[in-house]
Amino acid sequence: SWITLLGEKLDATFSKAWADSSIPVER
Repeated sequence: SWITLLGEKLDATFSKAWADSSIPVER
């Protein structure tokens, strides 16, 4: 369903954003 697709897109975007933002913080 479109909800699943939207959820996956948001999850992937959030995960990437969190990873990208956490890397500089770790360093």
